[in-house]
This record gives sequence, C-alpha cells and structure tokens, in this order.
Amino acid sequence: MDAADFERRWSEEFVPLAERLPGLQRVVVAHTHGGPAGPVEIYLVHELHFASFAALKAAMSSEAGMAAGQ
Repeated sequence: MDAADFERRWSEEFVPLAERLPGLQRVVVAHTHGGPAGPVEIYLVHELHFASFAALKAAMSSEAGMAAGQ
C-alpha cells in the first residue's frame, strides 16, 4: 500500500471507527520527519488514550473496536 492510499484509508476508514470507541478520552496524532540517524519508515503516530488498561480492553472488545482492529 502506498502512502497516499494509507492516508486515505486511515482518515476515511480507521479514524471514524476509532472516534466511536467507548471510553476514549483523548486522541493525539503526530507526523514524524525522521530522527537523529536520518529518515524513518514510520511517518504517522496515532495515540488513543483511555483511563486504564481495562477501559482499553473494553473498547477493543466493542463493535467499533473489533472493526477498527481489522
């Protein structure tokens, strides 16, 4: 999958599902631009914050969580 297709699928498919996760408290998205050693393959970090590991597990067991995991 190329970067443009990944960005499209991420924003059109994953993000709407992730936003429906029960218990989701905060979302942080960051684009990377390389590191001290030069370019890196990872260029996007999407953090989903929950109150606890139990809340995360419950969210991932929900219908939206199972769909987002696909």
